[in-house]
Amino acid sequence: FQLDPFFFDQGYSVAGTTGFLVWDGAVALGRMLLEEKPLVDVHGKNVVELGCGTGVAGLSAALAGAHVLLTDLPAVVYGAATRNIERNSRRFRPAPCAALGDGRPLVEWQTASPVPVGRGSAAALALDWEDDKELIAIDPGMVHILIAADTVWLRELVQPFVDTALHLVCPRTTSF
Repeated sequence: FQLDPFFFDQGYSVAGTTGFLVWDGAVALGRMLLEEKPLVDVHGKNVVELGCGTGVAGLSAALAGAHVLLTDLPAVVYGAATRNIERNSRRFRPAPCAALGDGRPLVEWQTASPVPVGRGSAAALALDWEDDKELIAIDPGMVHILIAADTVWLRELVQPFVDTALHLVCPRTTSF
């Protein structure tokens, strides 16, 4: 038996414990983003992932050339997503002189520092869908694509998820 190290943190939620698992929907979305001819080309786009968990889908988007902001509850971001970004940054280093594939600089999300991952970049930000103050950290005008997989599994998560997604989308945003 091992105690969750975040169990006594303020704002701890049982809902957050699911973020430490790899879910089938995230794997499927990640594979789709890495296809040779993907349904949506994320290369060079700013992508926000809601409820990233371990970061499978968002890191796949970064490998495909997107500049990704992975978001989830603090325990998940600091206990899983940030570590996986670091691991993938070391494992999938960009080639010299072609740092992000298209020569663009890393996207500077207001409160998260991105690192190169594959042909793109990734950063993580703690985001509680029920805390409107945290949404201020993300400029909706910067979001080209919004992704989420296996994120809403409790009835009480539906409205906060929808509100957060609506805050982040603008007319040019693609969502899945």
